[in-house]
Amino acid sequence: MGVGDSSYKVITPKPNPDVAGNITGVVNVNPGQNNLLYTVSPIANASKYLWTLPDGYNGSSDSNSILINIGSNAQSGIIKVKGSNDCNYGQESSINITVNNGMWQNTNLIPFDPNNPDNIIISKSASNILVWDYNYSQLYLSTNSGEEWHSINHLGQDCVSEAMIDSIIYIVVNNNISTNIYQSTDLGINWTLLNNGIDTLNYTRLLGGEGKIMASNNYQLYLLNKNDTIWKNITNGLPSNSYIYPLAIDGNNLYVITNNDQFYKSSDNGLTWILINTGLTNVYINSLAINGGKLYIGTNIGVYLSIDGGINWNPLNNGLTNLSISTIAIYNNKLFIGSYTGVNMSIDNGNTWFPINDGLNSLDIYKLTVVDSNIFAVTYDGLWKRKLSGFAFIQGNDNNIQGLTSVCKNQQNVIYSINPIPNANSYTWILPNGYNGSSTTNSISINFDTNAVSGSITVKKTGDSIYYTLAITVNKIPIIDTTYNNVFNSGTSVIGNTVNSIAINSQNNVWYGCYYGLYQELSNYQPSNYSTYINNMNDRRINTIIFDNNNNLWLGTPNGLLEFTDNYSLTYNITNSGLAGNYITSLFFENTNVLWMGTNNGFSKFDGINFTNYLIPGGVNNTVYTIAKDLQNNLWIGTDYGLIKYDGINYTTYTKNNSSLSDNKINDIKIDYQNRI
Repeated sequence: MGVGDSSYKVITPKPNPDVAGNITGVVNVNPGQNNLLYTVSPIANASKYLWTLPDGYNGSSDSNSILINIGSNAQSGIIKVKGSNDCNYGQESSINITVNNGMWQNTNLIPFDPNNPDNIIISKSASNILVWDYNYSQLYLSTNSGEEWHSINHLGQDCVSEAMIDSIIYIVVNNNISTNIYQSTDLGINWTLLNNGIDTLNYTRLLGGEGKIMASNNYQLYLLNKNDTIWKNITNGLPSNSYIYPLAIDGNNLYVITNNDQFYKSSDNGLTWILINTGLTNVYINSLAINGGKLYIGTNIGVYLSIDGGINWNPLNNGLTNLSISTIAIYNNKLFIGSYTGVNMSIDNGNTWFPINDGLNSLDIYKLTVVDSNIFAVTYDGLWKRKLSGFAFIQGNDNNIQGLTSVCKNQQNVIYSINPIPNANSYTWILPNGYNGSSTTNSISINFDTNAVSGSITVKKTGDSIYYTLAITVNKIPIIDTTYNNVFNSGTSVIGNTVNSIAINSQNNVWYGCYYGLYQELSNYQPSNYSTYINNMNDRRINTIIFDNNNNLWLGTPNGLLEFTDNYSLTYNITNSGLAGNYITSLFFENTNVLWMGTNNGFSKFDGINFTNYLIPGGVNNTVYTIAKDLQNNLWIGTDYGLIKYDGINYTTYTKNNSSLSDNKINDIKIDYQNRI
């Protein structure tokens, strides 16, 4: 090359990658879902693609598509992507992902053993969970609500029962020579023998809670307070020679059942016991849950509720297809029950139920327990977990269900719909018993049959954990009684007819309930001017009559309760309405809309929609002749065996033996404005 020669190379800079386009893929996912494909259109001037994933989202790719696995602990987040080349990065795009944490996940803690599927014991205290696996003789502990587990020392022996109080662990172990109870205050590192006070340890069962623990061994029951070292025998008052099974501890209240299907409660830490299964005939109680003074039991014939400490029980089985309830749990006023057909949940205190089995491999549920915001299920396929924070129940917004909220029994073809839910390919409608309809779209036609009761209609996007609900009031069927307005024997006098009850309506007309029918004095109180109203019943006897604030007439008869309005009459009895008894002896209105009635089988309260029944414990019979309420809201009840005061929880009986009463049979009660009875 000579002087003055030169050479050069022209360099052209590469342009930056273009802006990334929209990412396509599933936006609503569940923990544990795998191989979810996300794609972005090819980006101009990009030789590689950089994907950014939230924690718990697993996947890798440098192309314009990626397969992602959603981890069990993944939360909702944002997937991002941008193009790159040797010189620079382009502008990214993103897609928001919602993780539905409401699906069941296998903890993979307990290996499945088809020969012994139910040999798992689980107990909890605060955020601690203790699990014993019979099949593989392992004791597991989690101190963070089931996020992490580790095996702890169980002395190399078979653990036949276990329990926890705060961070103290109690276990019953059997080494084929003897059975012993041990306590650990350091989460299973060291153990202390804890047998003092217990005579025999065979078949010992433990149950802990509220700073104390119960232990039963066949025919004996013991109590131990936290930090104590000597067990106290609290069997006195329970049936002798009967197996005892601890159910629950709630403050000073202890609950147990015996092998003769008797349900007992102690309100003084076991000093005394009372029987609380009045009305529960041939019922075996499998589980008990307590929420704000309400007792919920899971039995072989369904779910029952008591609001008065176990004196009276009412069924809560609307919407349940399987009534053999093995376990029951509560979280934030939501009820959960398990049976051999899966897990059901109620958001309205047990009035309606719907299944929540998404993700479960086995529907045989042996035990449910709630820890923090997680529910654990012991199943035929091991221990499963579901995040309760993944549930959402939406009411009253633009996406709420539209349709009638007040219907009648036998009303047909009532349409309900919801605005389309984004990305929903199918809808799941959940209906209470007596609501008949089926749909996988965002609308449904429902027929309400004669057994329908008030409840909630629920819908969700199939596979999702966001539920939309609408409360429905089901009104009684108007039964038109054509004989109500007919006048019979207009010249007949009430004289000579047995008068059982008298009432005056808002027009100051006097009405008489008589042995042979219902009479009205039409004007001026002239005894010769009466009309007789006969209803369709074979037995025309009227035991008691009363008017409500709307001037509707209510009749108590030997065949049920009758309501008369200007247009129709309604009949209520034990068959169609759940009355305590058909023979109505007395009627009493509390305030303006709550009707109390005495019957031949206890007494009932009617709020215009539902009946609540009460049986008097310890009575020779449960015939109630009269009922009234004093200024302190105590009910006073007249019976064959005395005057009874009911304060909503306790019954107090006054007789001629313990009071100044001259006779035990009480036919009528009146209370004046000074609260004198």
